[in-house]
Amino acid sequence: MPGIKVKSEGFSLVELLIAVSVLMVLTVLTISKLGPGSQRYGRDVKRKADLQTIASALEMYRQENRGYPGCSSGSSCSSGEISGLTPTFIGSIPQDMTSGRIYRYTPAGCGAGRCATFVLCMGREKLPDPAPGVLDAACGGNCGGASYPCYELVANP
Repeated sequence: MPGIKVKSEGFSLVELLIAVSVLMVLTVLTISKLGPGSQRYGRDVKRKADLQTIASALEMYRQENRGYPGCSSGSSCSSGEISGLTPTFIGSIPQDMTSGRIYRYTPAGCGAGRCATFVLCMGREKLPDPAPGVLDAACGGNCGGASYPCYELVANP
């Protein structure tokens, strides 16, 4: 029929379904690429906060005992083996949320049952380079029995 014009307003259902499908595929791809890295970074941020919590408890211990505690099992130990810290200065020592990784405590300058300083370490997954003034090393080569890159927090008395 010549002369009849069909007026089209808006989009057809098929066009809308195609647009929504493309957006869904892009969203899934973006989430799958960002997800694991964001989770690793989030766990590293939690680890860093745990080290700060332990360091705060160690500072309270130092104020009361004029030095930092030694290790109950030698010159370096996991954070759960720090002698005399719980329950007075911290309810419980934070533990790493993934298996195989530990927080490492190494007291230094020890004499007469007290230590002058310490190093706290964590095996990190994704943290970028440490902040200025923070050491980054292998933490004695042991942050859980593997060569995890470590973040060190050094206390100054």
